[in-house]
Amino acid sequence: MMTMDMRAKKILGHQRNIQRYCSLLATDLTDLERQYLHKRIAEENAALDRLSMQMNEPPTLTNERPLEGAS
Repeated sequence: MMTMDMRAKKILGHQRNIQRYCSLLATDLTDLERQYLHKRIAEENAALDRLSMQMNEPPTLTNERPLEGAS
């Protein structure tokens, strides 16, 4: 299970990658290079979406034991 600190670091990394790719898009590039950067931005956004969904999931318990008296 990923801690909140690890998730925050991953989110920050994806955001920085997106910013870097957007900066590169403002430069003189070939069509192929632009396509690649757009693909990478979409992949980074998808990764951010997955992390966001994971953060909204209820935590899972490990080593769950049934309550006493419950059957």
